[in-house]
Amino acid sequence: MKHLRPQSWLRMGLLLALGVLVLASLNTLVPATLADLATAKARAEITQWTTRGTRLPLADMVKWRDSLSEGLAHTPDDALLHSQLGLLFGHYAVQARAVPDVSRDFYSQAYQRFDRALILRPMSAELALNAAVAAEGRGQVTQTKQTRDLSCRARKYTSPSVKLPDRLRALPDGACS
Repeated sequence: MKHLRPQSWLRMGLLLALGVLVLASLNTLVPATLADLATAKARAEITQWTTRGTRLPLADMVKWRDSLSEGLAHTPDDALLHSQLGLLFGHYAVQARAVPDVSRDFYSQAYQRFDRALILRPMSAELALNAAVAAEGRGQVTQTKQTRDLSCRARKYTSPSVKLPDRLRALPDGACS
């Protein structure tokens, strides 16, 4: 067997390093691509639904929930998917107010999703506000401090140029100190 020259060793080392980089990229890109493919239609329909402001049909909610859950199976740390699931559960909780137990269950599921999204994006004012609304919707007395803390967090991370929602303007002076 011939002896390899230093240039050959260098080429082999660079090819090996390139191979490792490609494998590492695929490890991230494949799950993200699968999640995007699984949720693309649902995310587009959710966006259209939220801009229309109509009631959420149960059949669509179930279909979208299943699609977003499938996406989360591929990318469990996707804050956007958690947030969209939280919005679905929150909207359905509002629609189910006539049945308080069902409404509270939907608010609990919404809160779990917003809480997970907040862990992934801790400075998001929108997620903090949504989590506060969901925590309040659960109707548990122990949630009062948590709701206030989340509302204060939302207020803190909202740009001064943005008009605060009524919920945040209604916080008493000194509540967020």
